[in-house]
Amino acid sequence: MSNQAYLFWTDNPDYWEDISQCIDTRIRALTHHASQVSLNIEKLAERIRKTAREAGAKPGYEYGRGVQVLPVLARFTSVAFTIT
Repeated sequence: MSNQAYLFWTDNPDYWEDISQCIDTRIRALTHHASQVSLNIEKLAERIRKTAREAGAKPGYEYGRGVQVLPVLARFTSVAFTIT
């Protein structure tokens, strides 16, 4: 089990993955979620490629995905809540 959590959609990424080999699959997959994304697939694909290109620039990838790595400070085996 990893002692790290990965925070997506961050302004402070400190770890990047090269997604150049799967960018087309990523775009195709998102087109199947029409209720969650724009119906203009060309604009959607353009936006995804632009964002991934910008994220990949720092580590030198054609397309990248940046995350912030956060340490997990404690492990919980169970959590109980009492609602009063």
